[in-house]
Amino acid sequence: MTFILAIQLEDSIVIAADTRSAVPHQDNGSYLYQDGIQKLFPWENGIITGTGELNLIQNVMHSFDKFTKQNIHELPNLLKTSKLMREQEITHSQLEITKLLYSTYSKNGAQLYSIQPNKLEEYEVIRCEENEILLWTFNPDIRPIINALAELYSSLKPLNVFTNTADCIYYYLNQISPIFHKQAQHDSMMSKEFNFFFQTKDEYFFGEYLNHNSSTQSNKINNF
Repeated sequence: MTFILAIQLEDSIVIAADTRSAVPHQDNGSYLYQDGIQKLFPWENGIITGTGELNLIQNVMHSFDKFTKQNIHELPNLLKTSKLMREQEITHSQLEITKLLYSTYSKNGAQLYSIQPNKLEEYEVIRCEENEILLWTFNPDIRPIINALAELYSSLKPLNVFTNTADCIYYYLNQISPIFHKQAQHDSMMSKEFNFFFQTKDEYFFGEYLNHNSSTQSNKINNF
């Protein structure tokens, strides 16, 4: 299962995804857990992630890289086709709720888009609004983090008000890390550790946050 928190700012985006996979174990209602799972997939203009059935998402990413040569406009079709194929292999509710999130460069900085099923069971691309926070989680009970989420929303700031990018990154990490820590204590399906991604108009920063120790990798990439 996946816990994703994503923020669309005026001039940049922030994404944090937990690193735990929960696989249904036979038919007894229990799960097998595996930590250290990477759920953020880079592409040439940003990052792609998703929630739902991990193998389905991985299949989509394989097809995205191999067959469409990273044509982002093919993602809805790939998700639909991969879901139909996966349904021939397993029957599980996670297939129905699987959805994707991706970022790309924009004239203002970076932009988030979600790909979700609509009422007609077709996958729809939805542009995230400025200062929108997306929270995707398998467990609907988010009472432990309601106040922290409200505080985060009320204190959203664009990159351009900070002295440098590092200050902005750690400003958000300091607010996101307690959210993961608190919810993980309540939800065994997710990890308190998470991977994060921060994108501006011409660069991105990617790293792992261990909720007490952090390591950050920075890579500068060209505008597309």
